[in-house]
Amino acid sequence: MTKYNKRISEETRYKIAELYGTMKAQDIADMFGIAINQVYNVGRTSGKSQPQNKEVIIDSVAEQIILSGILGDGRLRKNGKNKTNTYYSECHANGETDYLMWKFDNLGELTKASKVYGKNKVDDEYGANEFTTLTTPSLNKYYNMTKLEVIDLLTDLGLLLYLLDDGWSSKYVSGLRFTLCLGELNEEEQISVKNRFDNTFDISSKIYVGKDRPNDLSFSSRDGCVFVECCKKYLPNSLDIIKKKFKGLIL
Repeated sequence: MTKYNKRISEETRYKIAELYGTMKAQDIADMFGIAINQVYNVGRTSGKSQPQNKEVIIDSVAEQIILSGILGDGRLRKNGKNKTNTYYSECHANGETDYLMWKFDNLGELTKASKVYGKNKVDDEYGANEFTTLTTPSLNKYYNMTKLEVIDLLTDLGLLLYLLDDGWSSKYVSGLRFTLCLGELNEEEQISVKNRFDNTFDISSKIYVGKDRPNDLSFSSRDGCVFVECCKKYLPNSLDIIKKKFKGLIL
């Protein structure tokens, strides 16, 4: 539905100016029920437009967040006047807000001027939260990578984040068994993911062919113990996603 221009109060204008450059203009427009051109107008008149050509340092943790997000819950998009540079965004349901904030806080300069904002609004409540990074040429190389190149660069941290994004666990007498949905990956990419997990963690996973659904990568309960130790190495045990997917095994 097209939104027509409506009068914006000074209070709303101030809030839009504060958010401008920290989240997508369309999301700001949706938040306040206004047309997107009004958002751009406030941004221009308030001098809050975000620099599009700034190079930033992306450290090893931030890189693993981005790489795992490409396969999991993140997205890279072209932006700017000529669509020459790239931003990264990621969205998680409310039950994974701590996890989203951990990623946001560890992206360094990419999110220094950004904010986490609500998504999927129903009445007065949001069902999810999202962030959008700075648009920068520093992200272009990730945008241009093939999935095989992305998979080859995943470390134990990146694999863990990928598992937390798109995996789930089941509790058995023998221990915790994880499964990873391989989503839209083709056969070569699926095998590459399996090999990356197996070689990095010294385990032996199995790909199960799904009927009328994406294939899954299945891990044994022994592998679950390896993921527990990896999780303790990198992530606070208080994170909501840890409680959710490790089912009380990490205290």
